[in-house]
Amino acid sequence: MQAVIARRDAFGEAQLAHRICDYLPEQGQLFVGNSLVVRLIDALSQLPAGYPVYSNRGASGIDGLLSTAAGVQRASGKPTLAIVGDLSALYDLNALALLRQVSAPLVLIVVNNNGGQIFSLLPTPQSERERFYLMPQNVHFEHAAAMFELKYHRPQNWQELETAFADAWRTPTTTVIEWWLTTPMVRKRSSNFWRR
Repeated sequence: MQAVIARRDAFGEAQLAHRICDYLPEQGQLFVGNSLVVRLIDALSQLPAGYPVYSNRGASGIDGLLSTAAGVQRASGKPTLAIVGDLSALYDLNALALLRQVSAPLVLIVVNNNGGQIFSLLPTPQSERERFYLMPQNVHFEHAAAMFELKYHRPQNWQELETAFADAWRTPTTTVIEWWLTTPMVRKRSSNFWRR
């Protein structure tokens, strides 16, 4: 974990998890989906004491996450940061329609590591991993955001991410931020992280 913290400037999932407190909205809440990112946030971040954090668990762990995030925001009326994986977002994609009806800023980070990368941490043969575990989809979410008239950003570095957040927290709308990672980069960073 110290190595991840030392590489704070690297633009990866672990670094996002470590920095997540920098992006939490004031008087807001965090919704975390069930994927690799929730494990990284649990391991690497130190959320402010008492800060509201929501998640849910379904039959496979990913069903209805966007719908739940929309419900959490609607019930509380608070600014909301929601983080889900790409498979979770695809599974509940039609719920983006609900995210058009927010009453406070909502930022949805979709960590797009091309599907199921949490399973790359399992001791499975490389030849079977992609076919049976990873489910690569090779999709991006820009058109989905446009279809539902949601703001969209795909930052390539920390400065672009900070600019996207600064814009998003100003208006009571939803902004989709796609955190795109290439598969080889994900596998290397994930395996290095969990070895430490």
